Amino acid sequence: MTMKPILTLLTVLLLASLAALHAADGLLRTETWTENWPNASGATETRTVTAEVWTQAFQADLDADGKLHIPARDEPYYLDGPIVMKSGQKLTADAKAEIRLKPGTNTCMVRNEHIIGFADKPVPAPRPTTPGESTSADSAKPATPPSTTCSPPAAPTSKNPP
Repeated sequence: MTMKPILTLLTVLLLASLAALHAADGLLRTETWTENWPNASGATETRTVTAEVWTQAFQADLDADGKLHIPARDEPYYLDGPIVMKSGQKLTADAKAEIRLKPGTNTCMVRNEHIIGFADKPVPAPRPTTPGESTSADSAKPATPPSTTCSPPAAPTSKNPP
């Protein structure tokens, strides 16, 4: 037997135990919602999705260990809020792990712990300067840090939905 099937089996077993552990402690929730997806002809169709929401489970693991690796699996991981990273923490994901925002979640998937505000509304776009306007006057105004310029999530566009 080659190593790849053994590693795949170990990953599946670890994910199953992780899911069971976090389901028991209430950090992994199963919810139902609707998503709009393009069908084969390009028209939009509404689908009912029942899936696990991993936000709290991922955050708990990251906070406990200082690192989080998201392995590949057959189902996407759904988030309903940002994963908050602290200095020195590490987040990695398998290249085949699919991570989605739950529809209606207007947030970045990952953010720095020091970014505050905009929890109840989209992050504003940077204010454009007009020709001839002095940028020194803007120095008194707080600048929007580059890490806060997330845009709201777009509707799924995959031709092959789950």
